[in-house]
Amino acid sequence: MSLKLNNEIIDVPVLRCGPDEIELKAHTLKPFEGQTFVRGHHRSPDCARVYDTTENITSDPQLSISLSRISSCGLTFERNSETRRVTLRAVIIFAFHPLFVTSADRSFSIECAFQQHDFTVQTQLDSIGDLSTIKVITATALPPKVHLSINGGVEKESRKDERISVGSPLLFKWSLDNSYPIYGFRVVSCDVETKDERRSSRMIEAGCSLDETLIANIRYSENDSVAFADGFAFKFADEEEVWMRCQVQLCIHKFEHLIVTGAGLNDLCQAPKCDQRLKRSNMEEYKLNEQPSMIVSERFIITDSKVLPAQEFRAPKDSDFYRDSNDENGNVRVMEVMGEGCRGCGYKANTEDHLAAIVIFLTAICGVVSNSLIALTASRLPLFRNSFGRLVRLQSTGEALFLAVWAFYFAPTLAFNLDFNKSFEISRRFGQLCLICYDISIYTHLIISINRFVSLYFPTHYGSIFTDDVTKRIIFAIILFSISYSWVLPAGNCNMEFSNEKWMLDYHSSCNLNLLFYAEFLRAVVIVAMIFLINSATFIRMYCHNRGKSFHRNSGTLEAALLRKRRNVEINFIRQVCLQGLAYLTELITYFFVSLAFPQKWPNFLLTTWAWLMVHTADGFITLLLNKQFRFIFFSSDESNQPQTITLISSNKGRYRRSTLIVMEHQNEEESPLKGESIEVPL
Repeated sequence: MSLKLNNEIIDVPVLRCGPDEIELKAHTLKPFEGQTFVRGHHRSPDCARVYDTTENITSDPQLSISLSRISSCGLTFERNSETRRVTLRAVIIFAFHPLFVTSADRSFSIECAFQQHDFTVQTQLDSIGDLSTIKVITATALPPKVHLSINGGVEKESRKDERISVGSPLLFKWSLDNSYPIYGFRVVSCDVETKDERRSSRMIEAGCSLDETLIANIRYSENDSVAFADGFAFKFADEEEVWMRCQVQLCIHKFEHLIVTGAGLNDLCQAPKCDQRLKRSNMEEYKLNEQPSMIVSERFIITDSKVLPAQEFRAPKDSDFYRDSNDENGNVRVMEVMGEGCRGCGYKANTEDHLAAIVIFLTAICGVVSNSLIALTASRLPLFRNSFGRLVRLQSTGEALFLAVWAFYFAPTLAFNLDFNKSFEISRRFGQLCLICYDISIYTHLIISINRFVSLYFPTHYGSIFTDDVTKRIIFAIILFSISYSWVLPAGNCNMEFSNEKWMLDYHSSCNLNLLFYAEFLRAVVIVAMIFLINSATFIRMYCHNRGKSFHRNSGTLEAALLRKRRNVEINFIRQVCLQGLAYLTELITYFFVSLAFPQKWPNFLLTTWAWLMVHTADGFITLLLNKQFRFIFFSSDESNQPQTITLISSNKGRYRRSTLIVMEHQNEEESPLKGESIEVPL
């Protein structure tokens, strides 16, 4: 059972900024009994007013402050020399009890602005001397400051020279230097680093913890003047002194009856939404406003403790700060950060990790097989000993290598928690290799689309445009640009490493995620859109060309068969283009957007890592299923039945046009209406 006062303020109080006084008037549900006063001056008769049932009972309590008393009542005074405006600010409290603070009490921040005006005054006096200035009084209001302290518990604050054991509970505390009625603050980001700044790791980004096993999400006090975060003591390998540097930002404390609209909403103290884990794309949801920020730092000295090999780590709880954190055997629960880029140090693989590793391996190995078959076919068939074939081999080889890294490196690392992955250089180099292969694949897709476009729209110039020398230069340029771009990202601290805890390749926390989001997502979307548009134009040209030959449909069995095959080519081509484009676009959307709505481990894994692997695996299977020549070489042992090429010369408006058709003889008479004839097959 709880008691509740049966009186409250109705609507928003009315503020009157008069020439002689400032008055704030409220309206209550029932007659008001209590007092109104300026915060911090309830004992001053000029700054407070008491209401009781015997003298001045009313339902419209008010407080008037004479402008001659603004200094004694603690009103802040601000003058803008440019606008010639004087602003007075104060916080007025309506207390429903004459002695105690109750839940019904309300405080209101008021602000009165007075505009100075110039007037011309005439007089009959001929000369009036100016008043001499006796003294110029100036003052500067210092901005609020935020301090960071690290406590070894709730009872006392740890000294800077005090040594803390690894795994001991810690309480991180940020606080304003004074209590401000209007201002609060929010923590934007925090980095832990060594004294020489050679190693660092981001722990808090956009106000949310990036690793809740080491530090929990930040909690704020009611007036946003103090922030707390529970955590465990951790350190870098071979380093005892750890520095924590945080970027904090002042904000306006949100209280009842405060009305803010427009851009001012960004200045309010709002708790961050930490239910969605930060990915490469979600920094768009948390942008810093124009308020200046400040840097606060604190250090703590950590000593090693004995690590229990079978101990499972857990997130800190509030109870850890009120009792001994030792287990039943007297051993301390410990956690240790093994240095920059060490993701998964001290992490022990479990059943879910093994299952995720199996999913990664099976998906990747299927893609390795399908893309390897395409590359092998393109290298064996005479049909692909040209520019188109070389580009196909490059594209399929890049995808096969990308998937091989996942199948034979990242999957075993996750399944067996291999120690060599804990070297950040090895992990980053394999992550960089994946980006190189991804770029090679998508850029080669674009060049292949251009190659098909030129072959249909400019058939007489195709041989001079895509010569062997030009094709080799294009391939070299694709590889060189992909490698160069992969080194540009680490230069901006955008190193991609595999996280055993998240089951994904993730960028380092110090990376500029906004720049990375646009550089990767928009770049990929533009390339996919270009591929789709070019292939659409190619299909239109193919369709119009085949429609022009439809008058041959009844001229003979050979022509009718060729027309049917051309129709199959059209259908398979448009299927391949649509499916491959849809696969790439779906992967981009799920990775950068849909995954944000599913922070749970398995759904997030399927929408990011598995989607990335699946698009490259599906790309190979789509090519195999919709192009017979890639499958034919593995199911036919008779080399005489392999696809061949013939060159036909047809007249086109008085000029000869050379075109190449891919033909294949049927192996039995029942398969084709033509016996011993050659017909066209898809490319």
